[in-house]
Amino acid sequence: MTIVAGGVVAFEVLSFAKGAVAQYPAYSIARSNFSALAGNSCGLAGDVQVETDVNGSVLQPIDPAPDALGAGGSTGFTPDGVAEDLTADSEDTAQGSANSIRPEDSEESASATSSNSAGTSGGTNENVGINGSTVALPFGLNPETTPVLGSFGA
Repeated sequence: MTIVAGGVVAFEVLSFAKGAVAQYPAYSIARSNFSALAGNSCGLAGDVQVETDVNGSVLQPIDPAPDALGAGGSTGFTPDGVAEDLTADSEDTAQGSANSIRPEDSEESASATSSNSAGTSGGTNENVGINGSTVALPFGLNPETTPVLGSFGA
């Protein structure tokens, strides 16, 4: 029985090693662990690529006609079809507890917080966007270059 258990452990270790070798130089847990042993504790942070200019890489339509987004079947979708209130749901963020959504009327909701990391809680802009939308866009998106199609029935 000891020999069988040792064989299973050896198979698992060799499987993990094969996976790490096959993925190299891409990110893997094994590469992250070896890097941490060597003093680089950043883990995945060195491999993540983040868009630095969200407006600089917006795809341009081939045909700049105003109806291009609707493609003729945009029933119920409008440029301003986005809810007025886009604030995030409240979450329990007490240190040491699991984050979970609480009902608004519960006694525990007093300790809940709401964040707005997307950059907008909704609303409208004074400036009219590229397709007639006045919706406030998140993440610093430029309404002059970013069309908004909205949500059905919003």
